[in-house]
Amino acid sequence: MPRGSTIIAIHPGALGDCILFGRLLWHLNAAVTLVAGGAKGRLLTGMGAVDRALDFDALPMHEVFSDTPLLVVDTSDIDVVSSDEDFLDLSRNILKHRGGVQFYKPLGR
Repeated sequence: MPRGSTIIAIHPGALGDCILFGRLLWHLNAAVTLVAGGAKGRLLTGMGAVDRALDFDALPMHEVFSDTPLLVVDTSDIDVVSSDEDFLDLSRNILKHRGGVQFYKPLGR
């Protein structure tokens, strides 16, 4: 990880897993903001594993599971910068999405 990078890490899991996750984050050599349960975030901040913690329970996570539109796009096989066809295909899918969570994987070429 390049020096000066910023990472947002999300961990909604149990304490033991979060401590192990903290060990990984500590080695990243980056500014890390952790989103986790309140006590877990405070613990990893106090240990110096992360720079900052946000309480997972205080965030509006319910919006992810509501009718708020969320389009998750697999961009591994497209290039919307260089390919007009990819750009137009993605644009059409964004415009037709009306609500809820939808996963979109463009067809390979």
